[in-house]
Amino acid sequence: MLHQCRQAGKKSKHIFVKKLAILVLVTWSHSAVAKPSCDPQAEASTPTSQFRVDTAQTVSDKKTALMWQRCLHGQRYHNGHCLGDAQTFSWQEALDSAKTVTHADYSDWRLPSREEILSIVEKRCKMPAINLTAFPDTPSGWQWTSSYIGFHPALHNTVWAITFRAGNVNKYMKFRQLPIRLVRTIATKQ
Repeated sequence: MLHQCRQAGKKSKHIFVKKLAILVLVTWSHSAVAKPSCDPQAEASTPTSQFRVDTAQTVSDKKTALMWQRCLHGQRYHNGHCLGDAQTFSWQEALDSAKTVTHADYSDWRLPSREEILSIVEKRCKMPAINLTAFPDTPSGWQWTSSYIGFHPALHNTVWAITFRAGNVNKYMKFRQLPIRLVRTIATKQ
């Protein structure tokens, strides 16, 4: 009887290890190997003509009158690419950090609202769902928004975040560490 229990335990452990290995491989393949994919038949929701490159570090959306960091916060744009590692923050750290940022000679940067960040989603693309000419090297992962979900007791630790895998927003726990792309309002639409 003891021998049968040990055999069952080994078999259960073996199955668990196999499942864990499959999960790791699937996760790795989606994050490291995935290539951007755009439907060439669909009309662009954020055409390159909608954006104006202000400096190497910023791009303005002529439709919304918003100026964006070209790269995630902590990265630098150079020769068509975003270099370095993006900084990650909890939601509160991201809100606080944005208030202290001076970037491209502006100091009025903020974390974008849910609606603002959805305005740069390129709906015909996935992995990432963004205009890569305006926002090069954008990862497909999650980023913070400034939008709080509400005051429901069950959701008090939850805010809106966006994934550029397909451009979806969803609830995310405030204590998680995510990168940010900051935004500011420009004086007039151009």
